[in-house]
Formats: sequence, C-alpha cells, structure tokens
Amino acid sequence: MIVEVALFAAGLAVYLAATRARNWRGSLPLWAFAAVLLLIYYVWNLSQVPPGPVAVASGALGMWLFVLWAWWFDRNRAPRAEPAPAPA
Repeated sequence: MIVEVALFAAGLAVYLAATRARNWRGSLPLWAFAAVLLLIYYVWNLSQVPPGPVAVASGALGMWLFVLWAWWFDRNRAPRAEPAPAPA
C-alpha cells in the first residue's frame, strides 16, 4: 500500500508541476478528487469481497463519474509552459 500511495503522490506531483489552475474550479475540485480517490482506496483495501456481480457492475459503472469529474477540473487547468518543439 505504501508503494501504491507513493506512486499516486508522484503522479499528482507531476500533474501539478505540469499544469496550473486557471480559476478555483481547476484547484479545489482537484484536491477533493485526490482526497476521494485516497479514501476509496483505503476503504476498498479494508472492506470485504463484494456480495455479487451486481455490486461489482454498479461500482464499475460508477467509476465513469470520476472520469467526468477529472475532465471537468482538467478543463479549468492550463499547461505551465509551452512544450519545446521536437528536433527535426
């Protein structure tokens, strides 16, 4: 679990270093998103096996809400610097 949380933190740090918030919708929801993902991770590791396939399918379909959430706050973030042109 320590390695996975460290990888999550490293990925978040890279994302934060590469982008900047344009407004509050690019900052506050990002931190809420990260906190909810960590909370779900810990709850998932401490919980029991799902009771059946309907519970697994419901959880999998619910994950699409996280994709929309990430898309929303990412639209309110901008790159920190323009990428360097590729060498010819």
